[in-house]
Amino acid sequence: MIPGPRVLSGTGNRGGGVDRVTEPDCLECRIAREGERQGGLAWRSGAFLVHPRLDASPVPGWLVVAPLRHVESVDALTREEQAALGPLVAEVAGALRAETPCAKIYVSSFGEVVPHLHVHVVARPPDLPEDERGARLFTSGRRADEAELAALARRVFGRLDGAINATGRRPRAEPARAGSPWRAVLLSGLVWPGLGQLLNRHYLKAAAFMGGTVAVVGLLLVRVVREALLLVPTDSSTLDPFLAFTLAAQIQQSNRVFFLGVTLALVVLWVLAVVDAWRGATSGQR
Repeated sequence: MIPGPRVLSGTGNRGGGVDRVTEPDCLECRIAREGERQGGLAWRSGAFLVHPRLDASPVPGWLVVAPLRHVESVDALTREEQAALGPLVAEVAGALRAETPCAKIYVSSFGEVVPHLHVHVVARPPDLPEDERGARLFTSGRRADEAELAALARRVFGRLDGAINATGRRPRAEPARAGSPWRAVLLSGLVWPGLGQLLNRHYLKAAAFMGGTVAVVGLLLVRVVREALLLVPTDSSTLDPFLAFTLAAQIQQSNRVFFLGVTLALVVLWVLAVVDAWRGATSGQR
């Protein structure tokens, strides 16, 4: 069963994080690596992390949506990430609206202080003074209660994680992936095509690559065994230690085109499996 997004703990459990390129001095990257915010409170959906505001928040309902890997502008996202960001922001906004009284949901992105793409999703309370609304909320001197902020974030994450949200549908479940993408690549490239897809939990692709490779190898073995049986002398007295080499040379000579086709098929399967394993481990999406 494919697990969905989950709350990350503060002990380093990332719930099977996707591989990510991070900057050591970037605060968002540190959160992506360690889940260090509000006691580790964060929620992962595919290539993105949702967490409370980095510094003190003037209102309880202030969440940030950011890519796990270091990206500084929205146009630097992959097409898949761009396609996932909008719906995710809408789901977070809907969950916020459902969990706390608010007159509006603010959505903004600046990146002036933290040079890592992040989208603020803010539930503006109905009673917020007019001179603190809009962009002025960023400079507000009021401070929300930390416990209330954390409790609201957990309710929002719980709603996103399992319950029907305000859009009337479940959030899309994303496969969890662990470790470096090289694990998947090496499994598909050096062990057997399809094993990297199993690690990425792309089961249909894994079955296709593994089954295709088994079929080609099986076809090769059947042909070799059949040709060997035809060429082996019936008189055992004529057998000698070097017969195997002689048979191999004869089989190769008479089946040159067949062996070339099998070799090309295996190379194509291996290359496709390696490329797909890399893309599957680094894309952060299904």
